[in-house]
Amino acid sequence: REGWGLRGAILGSDQFTIFVKFTGPRESVMLEAGAFEAFCASIALHEHSSGARSESGPQAAGGSAGGSAGGISWDVPDGWEVGAERQMRLVTFNSGAVECYLSVLGGDGGGVVGNIQRWVGQLGLTPPTGAEVAALPTVEILGVVSPLLEATGEYSGMGAVQPIPDTTMLGIVCLLRDRAIFVKMLGPSAAVSAERGRFLDLVASMHMEEEDRVLVL
Repeated sequence: REGWGLRGAILGSDQFTIFVKFTGPRESVMLEAGAFEAFCASIALHEHSSGARSESGPQAAGGSAGGSAGGISWDVPDGWEVGAERQMRLVTFNSGAVECYLSVLGGDGGGVVGNIQRWVGQLGLTPPTGAEVAALPTVEILGVVSPLLEATGEYSGMGAVQPIPDTTMLGIVCLLRDRAIFVKMLGPSAAVSAERGRFLDLVASMHMEEEDRVLVL
């Protein structure tokens, strides 16, 4: 765009890269230079030993542990274990052959319809239309009513060497003001069915942390 300006900052490390960009009419960008620098200076990292805070190991009967990352907190469902740290994920949970994870992307992360179509395609099924996605059942997550995908097929996503038959996926795309939150569970159909209630418990327990002005990685 003619007459526009840009101020940008990049912080890189061996674990992540942070990009901060400010664009607009050149005069406005110049006037807000001080505010941009103050914003950059305000960004902080929580000093966690890993990307997510939670108790390790299986949950004992009679209580569940909590965890948090990316400004989001949750309760760990009973019987679920927190898995190893993975790139692009806030946290990974394991329960037998079932895996559940939370991830986040900036902006709309590809949108609700686009992601659900992609997930269904990973199961070897015909991707739904936008109208079909809109007709999916919904759940409330982080105060946002979001569609819940539940589908079974031959899974071939995430680097699978060959399609894995009889795989069930539960998936949610939640669009917030500035980011997209994904909650996804995969595994053998019978096992996923047995964990469905705990998946919904996890979703219901999720809430935003109060430190809105701190960037948490």
